[in-house]
Amino acid sequence: MRKRLLLLLLVVVACASGAAAQESAAQESAQQEAAPRVASERIVLRTNVGDMVLALYPEVAPRHAEQLLRLARMGAFDGVNFFRVETSFVAQLSDARYKQPAPSPEQLAAIHPLTAEFSNLHHRRGILSMARHDGRPDSGETSFSILLGDAPHLDGQYTVFGHLEAGDDVLDLIERVARRGNQPVMPIVVRRAEVVDSPQSLAGLELRRAGFYEEGFGSLGRYLTWGGLAAILCGLLLFVLSRRLVPVAFGSLGLLLVLVAFFGLFIAYVPKAGSSQLLAVALFLGVPLLFKLMNRFEGQRLGRGRPS
Repeated sequence: MRKRLLLLLLVVVACASGAAAQESAAQESAQQEAAPRVASERIVLRTNVGDMVLALYPEVAPRHAEQLLRLARMGAFDGVNFFRVETSFVAQLSDARYKQPAPSPEQLAAIHPLTAEFSNLHHRRGILSMARHDGRPDSGETSFSILLGDAPHLDGQYTVFGHLEAGDDVLDLIERVARRGNQPVMPIVVRRAEVVDSPQSLAGLELRRAGFYEEGFGSLGRYLTWGGLAAILCGLLLFVLSRRLVPVAFGSLGLLLVLVAFFGLFIAYVPKAGSSQLLAVALFLGVPLLFKLMNRFEGQRLGRGRPS
């Protein structure tokens, strides 16, 4: 009996010691990964799918933080795009040297290769990591990634210089956008990158949530969408009236109007369907309904042309 109690006591002590050791290791790891000091300035990326706020680590990667803030103030990131998106890995911005509109001579002169500033910070979702050429750790310049998931194999190999402070919903949308390989089908563009000098100024800033903003058409984007829907409704009305009240030619005009408007909207919104289940269902159902409408029109036309 005593042997059993002694054995049980030894098991309990061993479990307690293991738990204490794990807790100690966790606390040590947490201390090692204590959140680094964040610069007072923030970089706000105004994209065509919403706004994101980037916080930088001036003590962890001072040269990286300095160059990115300087380039953002000069407008060097205006026009760069997310050219690479890999699920649960990275969303990577393109090189500012090759953006559109092309960088100015002053912007190009301000871009310099950065010496790597490796740290013990881990690559986790939301972390900002500087891109570089393979085998050349000191070749980072302007292209960087926002992590979409944990990537421990990048630790100590790529410079961590900040994190995504706001706009995680925008990052989610970027990750869900339809892609061809790792390249988004629709352009995801930084329309403007601006530097906000203090958290107080940031608090007064209006940030757009995740969504599709048609800056490419200016204010016409919204009107084109509603115009396309209105054209479809008018075409359907002409088609219905042509059965009884107006000549069949008006039905042809109505059908043509529906076809042109639908395919215009189809082409515009297919790239966005990957990030919206409702939109994907609407487009999927729209195609067979369109063919059904064409079939009914053909039957109606033949019916009218048949001698009584």
